[in-house]
Amino acid sequence: MKKIITLFSIITLLLINNSYVTASPEYSYKWISQSDYLTLYPKENARLWVLIENTGSKTWDSNVPIHLGTSNPNDRNSDFYQAGDWLSPNRPAWLTDDTVIHPGDRAVFMFEITAPTKPGIYKEYFQPVVEGVNWLEDYGIYWQLTVKSPEETAGTPHNPEENYQTDGIYRSELINQESPTLSLTQGETKTLKIQIKNTGTATWHNTGNAPVRLGTGHPWDRTSIFQDSSWLSLNRVATINENDINPSEIATYTIKLHVPDNATPGFYEEKFESVAENVTWFMDYNITYKITVKSSNSIYGELIPNDEVDKFLDSGVQITITDLASQRSMRVQALGMDHWHSDVVPIDKSDTVLIRDIYNFRGEFIPWCGGNDWILWKPNAVTVQIDSDPLHRTIAAAMVGCPHDVDGGNTVNEFPGHFCLHFLDSMQHGKSEPDCSFQKMVQKAGGNPNWSTYGQSTPCWNPCVGGGC
Repeated sequence: MKKIITLFSIITLLLINNSYVTASPEYSYKWISQSDYLTLYPKENARLWVLIENTGSKTWDSNVPIHLGTSNPNDRNSDFYQAGDWLSPNRPAWLTDDTVIHPGDRAVFMFEITAPTKPGIYKEYFQPVVEGVNWLEDYGIYWQLTVKSPEETAGTPHNPEENYQTDGIYRSELINQESPTLSLTQGETKTLKIQIKNTGTATWHNTGNAPVRLGTGHPWDRTSIFQDSSWLSLNRVATINENDINPSEIATYTIKLHVPDNATPGFYEEKFESVAENVTWFMDYNITYKITVKSSNSIYGELIPNDEVDKFLDSGVQITITDLASQRSMRVQALGMDHWHSDVVPIDKSDTVLIRDIYNFRGEFIPWCGGNDWILWKPNAVTVQIDSDPLHRTIAAAMVGCPHDVDGGNTVNEFPGHFCLHFLDSMQHGKSEPDCSFQKMVQKAGGNPNWSTYGQSTPCWNPCVGGGC
């Protein structure tokens, strides 16, 4: 039975035989690879495939009926047509209704053929087509198919069911990935396991000319900062543990990720892909690690995105805030938390003392801090421990010392309002992007040695950071 591989099943469609205009930038593709040329016996079945990449601006989905059509000339009837598998004699393969191929994604057209009875050397040409719109570029995709004379098989046993020994599709499904989201400290090494299922037609091996390995992806063969001494190379993490993995069987990778001692604290997204060496990359973009790198110095906090903090920081939750410079702490209570930042108030007047000392402020707190009190709006690097954090982390943050707006009903803290507490990628109320004056201080609190130039492409809202108060 036919399988269409690009996330891959079958639909039916009537024969289409139209003329189309030249491919437009909306619909465009790049040839990546294809199965080998074949030698067949008369009436023998075999499977062909071609891998292409969507280089246009349009997503290929159920609204874009993209098929593989016969070419040279277009819409000719193929001698290798297999009834019941192709859409028609000039449409061997297509994308299914549930397939979505975004720009930059890849699709594989797979189809079966039946050799004609007449021996000879055939060149079968094909070309992608968006039905009712246009033919895509003609890159001369073809297979040279040699059909042997029956006399050539004399005295040689041949099993016509052995159709797919000369080519195979390498594809996998992620079964289990240990710790896809994790926090690692500078200098730390983590051992992890990955299980993938062979959903293609090729048998995988861990030795020989085409061992199946885990390589760095997005882009392929990049150098990863998380390379461990156990890696095969800068861009090859590991080989599958098992000697051989047949279709439908499960393979295992055992990998190690190592954080360099000098790695910049922050959030990293590491993508890996399987590859059959010397043959092809798999078409699966399914192994991603989201890694938070922490400083090995305990005074610094983890760089946790604001939206993640929002999941567990609610109104009424108490927080310990520690000034990065002095390592002195105070307790505050959250009035609220949203996708912008958190608003907090000191719990009592002893906590307000630390705000005075951080800003060397000895005057009376006046809401909104006009005039010479503007210094209280200067972001300051702090770390926080949130009582409701299920992981009990020390988190990098930034605060200002200016009281403003509501005070949550607290009348004993001698602080007429609340102050703002920011985290990684947080924003000012009503803004659509993070402000670099706060983010610099968050990076400083996370141990980033390059905090002073972080976010320089965006103008800083607060001139105090640059000494311009």
